[in-house]
Amino acid sequence: LLTFFQDSANFDNLNDSKEKIDIVYNINRAIEIIEGVPLDRFKLKDALMDAKVTQAAIDYLKKWIETDMDKHLTGLQYALKFLMELGKNHEATQALIVDVIEPISKLAKKKAATTFEATCKKFMDQIYKSVKNEELKKRLEEYSQEADKSGDFFLFSDDDELEDKVFPCTVCGKNYATQPENLLGIYIYEKCRYVSVEKAPVLKVTMLTHLNAVHEKCHFAELRGSSEWEKASVRNSKTKCNLCLPLHGGVVSDETFKGAMRIFTNRLKSEVEGKSGWELMIYSIKWMLKRFAYEETFGIYLHNEGQLHNLQFIPFMMQTVFYLGMLKDYSISKLCEELRSFIEETHSLKRDIGLIIKMGSTLDFKRMKPSIKASTDDCLYFSTLSLLFVSPEEWPELKAKLLCSMVQVVVCGNITRTLKRKRRLSRGSLRTEEKSPEFLRELKPLLVLLVLVDSFKIQLKAFVKESVKTPEEFIASLFEGIKNHKGKCLKMGEEICALYNKMTKEFHTVEQFVSLLKVPSEISDGFNQLAGIAIE
Repeated sequence: LLTFFQDSANFDNLNDSKEKIDIVYNINRAIEIIEGVPLDRFKLKDALMDAKVTQAAIDYLKKWIETDMDKHLTGLQYALKFLMELGKNHEATQALIVDVIEPISKLAKKKAATTFEATCKKFMDQIYKSVKNEELKKRLEEYSQEADKSGDFFLFSDDDELEDKVFPCTVCGKNYATQPENLLGIYIYEKCRYVSVEKAPVLKVTMLTHLNAVHEKCHFAELRGSSEWEKASVRNSKTKCNLCLPLHGGVVSDETFKGAMRIFTNRLKSEVEGKSGWELMIYSIKWMLKRFAYEETFGIYLHNEGQLHNLQFIPFMMQTVFYLGMLKDYSISKLCEELRSFIEETHSLKRDIGLIIKMGSTLDFKRMKPSIKASTDDCLYFSTLSLLFVSPEEWPELKAKLLCSMVQVVVCGNITRTLKRKRRLSRGSLRTEEKSPEFLRELKPLLVLLVLVDSFKIQLKAFVKESVKTPEEFIASLFEGIKNHKGKCLKMGEEICALYNKMTKEFHTVEQFVSLLKVPSEISDGFNQLAGIAIE
């Protein structure tokens, strides 16, 4: 066995195209052997130390990582993976790693622009979780603090066991923890079309999932052919699917991920002209939130915990929006400005609403029309923008304003209908048993929507670095957080799903929703006063 490891750890020969395939195969097998040994058993790792195999990997890294890295990138990549497994929970190996930790940490603090830099990041993360050597622990904590102060992306994940189990491929059973270089995607069913909302055409983008993951290579190896998606549906809980959303993670190269995302967005854009993949993904989140807000059925996706899976899917939809936004440099600030304009417009109507309700019994009905142009669909859209682009610091204040905007939109949308109803009643053309819609029944979906957005904002705040200032920095930080904490995102979805079921079944008053949102008392009092006027 030691002879096998000595032959396998011949990293210099990885640059020889004739021997590369065999060496890569042997190194991967060696890594798998080490992975299979319990972390509290050190006989193999001690033997590798004595045979100088561990030292050989350290020497290779020291020789090339700062001098001629480009020419020896493949060897460095596998030497790092090899050391990552040897160093887990093994103090003697960690003592040797101290010599190379500085150049590795410099590469790890970058935004994972290359596969090797991403491997460095993974290396730092894994060693940090099992560090025993005091000197190494001290160095790791110093690098982490320096990165945090400078705003670099350098997160240590604390849910190793959880992360190792998420998104296994439905074909081979491996995931990013065991095969970090192989791209994973999530099977989804999507459909883009225009529908009529309040007599106006609105783009509807549907995306539903069972959160079944598959490697890109496994999908094409097993499922290629004229009946590709029929075969894929068998692995997708026997549910219809027609697309695969690339899932960012592992050490997948930028080019590989970018190519998969290009295929994904081209498929979306082929169904609707004049819209970018970025815009279509924003619309898909809006319609997903609407489905929950209005308690719409998930159809065939309702079985096998479809409701839970689609709530868990939202952070990964957000991650796709962030990636496309960073890739194409879209004007996120412009969308934030549209959001603020919407809130200013709807807030200006409070006096208008009061006057119309107060004088409605005496004035000419034709003159009493609210000036608002916003609709409940606008509330859905701008709540989606809030979820995506508003920072944790701005959210509490904006949440309170959005809450007031929602009730005013609902009130204004009903004033004209209420006045027309009075006119019809005075003419005798309305049956007395007919009743106007209950205020809470119309407002409740928007309150459910706002609580869902608020819950995601609170939970995702832990992924955002404190140093971010602009919307662009915010989405870049959140993108990295979702990428590194997929298991936490799934757990978050479980908690939000439990809250959602409680809201839809047990909440029957405006006050219950307002108390859950925890807005400032002055905003809460003003909101309840406005709601009281509307109910009256």
